[in-house]
Amino acid sequence: MTAEATRTLKESDAVSIVRVICRRFHAVVVQLQSQQRQALQINNEYDVQDILHALLELHFNNVRAKQPTPSFRGELSRTDFLLKNGQIVVEAKITRATLA
Repeated sequence: MTAEATRTLKESDAVSIVRVICRRFHAVVVQLQSQQRQALQINNEYDVQDILHALLELHFNNVRAKQPTPSFRGELSRTDFLLKNGQIVVEAKITRATLA
């Protein structure tokens, strides 16, 4: 998809792209971690966010990281990514077996 085509994405198309990126995220990480060398390690949520940010940049022109959200019960928070063209918020989390 070209940058020009991305500018005119419908919200439903943008959501579909984000879903595909999320579904294929593990396969991307496995590919980056070749058996011959340890090219990439994911140790924490920030590592996940870095890779996800790069993948989102492939498809969206205006990916904004760490955007503030409206306060809730007086507390401010930030979203991991705001995709302006699709008006989509993406929040990345890392999981592990002990969180079951």
